[in-house]
Amino acid sequence: MSMSMPVRILTSFCLLLFLPMLGVSQPDSLRVGFYPSPPFIALDEQGTLSGVTPWLWERLTAADSLTYSLHQMPLDSLLHQLAAGRLDAALVPLTITSARSERIDFSAPFYVAHSTLMVRRASSLSKGLAFVASFFSLNFFRALGALFLVILVFGGLAW
Repeated sequence: MSMSMPVRILTSFCLLLFLPMLGVSQPDSLRVGFYPSPPFIALDEQGTLSGVTPWLWERLTAADSLTYSLHQMPLDSLLHQLAAGRLDAALVPLTITSARSERIDFSAPFYVAHSTLMVRRASSLSKGLAFVASFFSLNFFRALGALFLVILVFGGLAW
């Protein structure tokens, strides 16, 4: 029994609609490198990761049902392999610099620290002596001489 031409065209068209679905498959496993750096990433004797970064990574991958494999490596190797595309992601607390951001993409930071230096508090006497000593500098005497010259010129003109 032969199909009519419109039925063949309609059947072919319907089959073509399902063609893009053939390309849909399970995503590959992500290759993720890490570098232990406590307290953000700690590795115990059993090889279990702990810390803020693995905790966050597990929540993100569970929410999107992503599969991944973890690979421990030195920091230099990790950055090189990430830039070369041999790693999909890296779990490492890393300072974002302009040189690094030209080679790799960074997520938004979840921890920002502002480093400070501690110095011994100066006494009131040493602060006062430093203030008085600032009057006996070359710049102070230059400014005093310029002021004297301006007063002398305008005083002479007014007289």
